[in-house]
Amino acid sequence: MRTYLTHNPTFQILDIQKGNKVTEHELHALIPEKYHHYGEWCIWNKEIAQIWVNYYKIEIQGSLDDYLYTQNKKANKAIILHFGNTPYLNLIRYFKKESNLDLTEAPDD
Repeated sequence: MRTYLTHNPTFQILDIQKGNKVTEHELHALIPEKYHHYGEWCIWNKEIAQIWVNYYKIEIQGSLDDYLYTQNKKANKAIILHFGNTPYLNLIRYFKKESNLDLTEAPDD
């Protein structure tokens, strides 16, 4: 993730699920061609988020936006707990004004 920040400092983690290279390949194959940008990159669209939710058979309570917001908060809390006050976390804080990456407390589960 530290390396990833060097070329995309305003990225956001919207959800984390278990997987492997096969899972990743299957998910990429499900994304419509019109959303492919190049290689690993896709143009953001809620249709892609819905593909993700359907692939993992995630049952959401409320809206897709609410689910992604909550998962984003949980992922960011995990980053904070794992990395603490490392330069990585400080870099996220540095770029926070340029992105909507939210480092506030996530709901506990």
